[in-house]
Amino acid sequence: MSKETKKPRKRKSSSNTVEINIDPKKLISGNPMLVLGFIIAALVIGFIAARYFYKTDHSLNPVSQETTVDSVTLEEIITPASDLITMKYKYTDADVYENSKKAFGVKIPLTTDKVIFTYSGVVSAGIDLSQITYDIDNDKKTITVTLPKPKFLSHEMDESGFRFYDAKNSIFTETKLEDYTSLMAKLKSAKEVQLRNDGEFFPSVTENAKKVLNDLFKIADATSEYEIIYK
Repeated sequence: MSKETKKPRKRKSSSNTVEINIDPKKLISGNPMLVLGFIIAALVIGFIAARYFYKTDHSLNPVSQETTVDSVTLEEIITPASDLITMKYKYTDADVYENSKKAFGVKIPLTTDKVIFTYSGVVSAGIDLSQITYDIDNDKKTITVTLPKPKFLSHEMDESGFRFYDAKNSIFTETKLEDYTSLMAKLKSAKEVQLRNDGEFFPSVTENAKKVLNDLFKIADATSEYEIIYK
């Protein structure tokens, strides 16, 4: 008895593959709205790509903006701080006031008023900001400042601090208020001469002005990176 050999059957794939052939030309030509959509999408993608590459390029190669400084900029920085550039000197001194009658340049006996007194005042000294000159080099970032000579700006005496001690009035001489007013003017002048001849007062005024200006230029954004040179 002969045996039949069975051939294995081929199993059909459980997934059904459907091939759809679409001609893009026919699809696009047959739908104008789809064409417009493709164009808009292309423009949007192009715009986004352009912005991305622009930002990327500029982030890697940033364009630095050069800072330019002129004399107007410097004046705007220092003018509000004019009071800081002024140095105030307070003092209290003692002196002797004598008032007597003279004949042929000689004091007449028993005609001398003698008063020992103390007085105080405040001297303000500084520089005239309008006289400052600048030489600006924006390439080297340097500012050469030429300062004027310091000077007295004000001088006030405290009348309440005018104290009299050991007053000796003569029999024949009467010291009047006008004499003391004249005395105060002379005392002011003498004090200013003393400070002017002092070897440290006006130099300290100049150094104070330089320190204040340096601080102002360092704080200001426009000049913070500049080197300040004084002549």
